[in-house]
Amino acid sequence: MKTHVIFVVLFFIFCSNSFSQDLKVKTPNSSKFYTADEKGIVKGDFTGSITKLTLSLTENPSKSYTVEFRGNNKGLFTSDGKEYVIDFQENILDHQIDYISGTETRSFKLENETNGNPKSENDAMKFTSSDKFKELFPQINITNHGIKILDQTNSNTQYKGKDYVHLFFDLNGNSIISTIPQGLSNVQYVVHIFYLTDKDNPHRIDYSVNQTKGSFDGTIIFNNTGKLDELELRAGDLKKNGAQYAWVHKEILLSTSTSDIQFEIHRNIIKKSNDLFDIEKSTLNTYTISMSPVYHGTFEVGLVNSTLSNPSYELVESSDNADEKVVKKGNDSNRGYITAMATFYTSPIIILEKLFGADIPNYKLTGRNFLEDHKIYERIYPSIGVSLNDKSFENLFFGLTWEFARGGSIWSGFQYGKVNTFDEPDGYEFGKTVTTDAEFKLRKDTDWKTNFAIGVNLDIKLVTDLFK
Repeated sequence: MKTHVIFVVLFFIFCSNSFSQDLKVKTPNSSKFYTADEKGIVKGDFTGSITKLTLSLTENPSKSYTVEFRGNNKGLFTSDGKEYVIDFQENILDHQIDYISGTETRSFKLENETNGNPKSENDAMKFTSSDKFKELFPQINITNHGIKILDQTNSNTQYKGKDYVHLFFDLNGNSIISTIPQGLSNVQYVVHIFYLTDKDNPHRIDYSVNQTKGSFDGTIIFNNTGKLDELELRAGDLKKNGAQYAWVHKEILLSTSTSDIQFEIHRNIIKKSNDLFDIEKSTLNTYTISMSPVYHGTFEVGLVNSTLSNPSYELVESSDNADEKVVKKGNDSNRGYITAMATFYTSPIIILEKLFGADIPNYKLTGRNFLEDHKIYERIYPSIGVSLNDKSFENLFFGLTWEFARGGSIWSGFQYGKVNTFDEPDGYEFGKTVTTDAEFKLRKDTDWKTNFAIGVNLDIKLVTDLFK
């Protein structure tokens, strides 16, 4: 009887350890399903970063399962034999995945068939810097001015968001993924290097970056910092000439610059293991990031129609009696101006977006770069100006400019100007009420007033180019 009980217990223990093999798993880069072994290990030829899986499980009766990864709910599937795609949004290779129904928890893990047991040195050497890049940075944002890491969950870089542009290099100092982009001044650049080092002596091989050119407003600010993460190849360690190698990822932050940045990538190797200061330093490559400027404003000429009138007052003979005088009022209408304006690239729309949590580079709060220009609805900027065809400092303008096309904009705001005034008592009628010379001089005056105005502006450079 005891023997039968022990057998039943062992049978259920075996079943609890082997039920994962009922689960079928398919990766996006595979056309076939894999099944787990009795330990829940799914072995296959998995290349790059695995972030999505197709799951299929058949049970009778069927159950609903919650898929969890690192304690976070990643989706649901039902054991009805259908195929369900689960998006984990991060690399799951070599990490445990749980799928749970009620109090029952099952687990599985994806592993390369060559893990821990490379077929040969040549097979292991097939892993490149690009493979390591894809593993560490599965989600990147490629723009016309470089690569950005907007995934805030990526722990492989300290520098996430739109304030940073990333450059990736292999162990020979060659750029991978993309060429050196056109630079954005005021944005910081991060250099990443993927290289092999001696696992047993990690200090024997190192890489460094020397920034030789690049300054910000005459002030040199060096913010170079390094983050060193040793990350072994999925296919195991590389062995060559008795040394055991592992992949390393290093990132270095270049200084902020408004001028062209030039930097060198160096490989540093300790020539003798017993002498840490006998270093062979070699320059692998020199690169230049050509900067495009950030502009903080522009000068424009414009045509403005203002509702602020500047009437004229004249004491003339009365048409009814030549011995009496009346006041004649004229020019009481809108006025047109040729203006010179300064527009500042501080967009209130950008500021509001930043306040509400949008990931916007800091330089965009006060500046503008045409390589990464503001969206058309963000191109609203404050402007101030003076009149060119009338007394300049007696006709001031302030308001907002909306640029509908490069160099052309619509302006609306207010004119603050010095205008003629006449103190009109109740019942006073121009051209009819008799007024003496003394009374006219007493009532006539000037004052500063404000009223609405609207117009169009053209960039001064655009205007001057028309006459070249």
